This record gives sequence, structure tokens and C-alpha cells, in this order.
Amino acid sequence: VIAPATFFVGEKAEAAQQFASTLTPLLRKTSGLPAGIEPDMYDANIYEIVSLFLEAVKKEGVSLQPEQLAQDREKIRRFIAESGTFMGFNGKIAFNPDGDAIKSFFVLVGQGGKWAERASGCSAPAGSGC
Repeated sequence: VIAPATFFVGEKAEAAQQFASTLTPLLRKTSGLPAGIEPDMYDANIYEIVSLFLEAVKKEGVSLQPEQLAQDREKIRRFIAESGTFMGFNGKIAFNPDGDAIKSFFVLVGQGGKWAERASGCSAPAGSGC
């Protein structure tokens, strides 16, 4: 089995290892989930997105008041558009003019019940990101 991913348990980046080691026991304690569950790229992507939004809220003075919703949304949008880069688990994340994320990715191969990195790259053209 070969699959693309933006995160996998076992990758070398220290931030990714810390995320996996913190979240794995929490997932395994959760009722109804498989006993051997591990964080996946969707868990990691959600964590990175929420972290980016929280950084925007803190740095831009978002009010969190219902009557300021439109202004708060604009502050967050502007922060994301103008901040340039954000540190994710595997390095810098940026956004192109269309709003698409520029970030690292992996091509993984399933071996012995685990994912192993076959190749890695960047979602941006050579020399323009990651």
C-alpha cells in the first residue's frame, strides 16, 4: 500500500514526534476507538489549523464578541494572508495567492502494520516554499 500524507507517526521531525507521543495515549483511552489507534494526518492538520487561528486571535486582538464577528473574521483572514509563514510539524507552512497551503508532504508505504517514508517533497514549485 502506498499513500500520500502530510504527517505520519514515526516521522523524524521533533515537533511531529512530540505531537504523536502526546496524542496517542489520549486516543487510546477514548472509548470506541481501536486499541492500537495512532494520530493521523487529519489530526495533525486540524492541530496546525487551530494553532494558526489561535495565533491570529492573540496577535490581532480578536474580540470574540458577536457584534464584532465581521471585523474579527477580517483580522484572522488578514493575519493568515500577511503573516507569510507559520511553523507546522514539518517546517514552514505558507499560502499561495489562491489560498492553497504550501507545505511538506510524504509518500508512504505500508510495511508490517506501520507507515514508512518512501519520499518527501513540497507542494510548491521548486525553490518557492517549504
